[in-house]
Amino acid sequence: MMFKTKRLAAGLLVLALLVAASGTVDWMGAGSAVAQAVLPCFAVSVGGAVHAHGWPAGEVVTVDIDDPDTLQDPDFTAILVPEWNEDLGYAFGSLSITNQFDLEPGHIVTLSGSGMIKEHTVTRLAVTTVDRPSGLVTGIAEPGGTVQVDLFGGEDWSETIYVTADANGDWVVDFEKYITADQWIMAGDNDEDGDGTMYWWSEEWIQSPVNGHYYRWTEALPWLNAEAQAVQWGGHLVTLRSWEEELWIKQMFGDDEHFWIGFNDIETEGAWVWSSGEAVGYTNWCPLEPNDAGDGEDAAVMSWADEPGCEDPCLGDSWNDMGINALFRGVVERSFLPVAIDIKPGSYPNSINLGSKGVVPVAVLTTDEFDASNVDTDTVVFAGASPLRWALEDVDYDGDLDLIFHFKTQELNIDEYSTEATLIGETFDGILIQGTDTVNIVP
Repeated sequence: MMFKTKRLAAGLLVLALLVAASGTVDWMGAGSAVAQAVLPCFAVSVGGAVHAHGWPAGEVVTVDIDDPDTLQDPDFTAILVPEWNEDLGYAFGSLSITNQFDLEPGHIVTLSGSGMIKEHTVTRLAVTTVDRPSGLVTGIAEPGGTVQVDLFGGEDWSETIYVTADANGDWVVDFEKYITADQWIMAGDNDEDGDGTMYWWSEEWIQSPVNGHYYRWTEALPWLNAEAQAVQWGGHLVTLRSWEEELWIKQMFGDDEHFWIGFNDIETEGAWVWSSGEAVGYTNWCPLEPNDAGDGEDAAVMSWADEPGCEDPCLGDSWNDMGINALFRGVVERSFLPVAIDIKPGSYPNSINLGSKGVVPVAVLTTDEFDASNVDTDTVVFAGASPLRWALEDVDYDGDLDLIFHFKTQELNIDEYSTEATLIGETFDGILIQGTDTVNIVP
């Protein structure tokens, strides 16, 4: 069963909670079993945070988390102090517990303070897949539970679908439109007392179906700063090789503003090159561009759109050269998925004796964003060397399996001046991966 509504957000929307004048929080919509939660209430983010709504401003609120499967009670304790929020009309406070406690379904979260006690059991809630081109979103929840799924960002800013999970706890919603790079998703449910579990979904790097590369934005920066940011992230400002690549970027990032791309003639006027070093093939200049107008224009923007009212045949569909000190967001491209690696797990500063005839262990870590078991071990290379052996182990003791490799020290392409080393490889799906960690070369 599914029904759909739309709304335009006005003012501050915090965690998809809409504040009613009656002192209640309407965060499940009028169609839900519990339409409004009487303040105070709280929400637990699956990512590791607790958000308190409507508790007295300035009062200490104690947060206790209990794992029913352990003898310790509680397993984690902390405090938060709500502050008055003019936009909401009540006090609000957040507590991040990331890297302090792993919050899991079944854990019991209790907030107490000012003579009030509220309790919520964390539910099984997650967004599992997002198909951006179609707008189809899937997830899991408690069987039979009502889930509010919000799509934030973009021109409409907010759109909401309510769905009931099936007997297996699976749910599907369809926003029936392209989910763009500036949009993110939140799923939420709540208990009979109005307290709830929430799950946020967003992507820093978005993979293109055209070429398999990964893309994201910079903030508004001069061209040189945007390129430097791109290099720091392991890539360059985007290289455009075809109309198909450019069209996907327009669909994903929008065509109503200028974006820096990697095309520039900073080195030699009129000799346009890509910052990635790739050969120049495809171009898409607006007629009469590039023209190096004014004090000089040495870098290109895509999705060129002139001032409103101007009759520009290139509106949103081509490139223009601009002065490199103009402030635009840049589209960054890189060809690999970054992964976390740990050289010599459990040790620091990762000392390596190049004269040793032993091996160097290197672990690819499983994280919330990446499952190390998906790595195709036959493709892995570390500092130029192929692995001698590998195994799945929980090397960081966080409850999931990491992939640890051993490489012969004598085969590593590093020297006495090296300060870091890089592992590359592919997943079984053909996705390129890369991870870097520090090394300390010793005699």
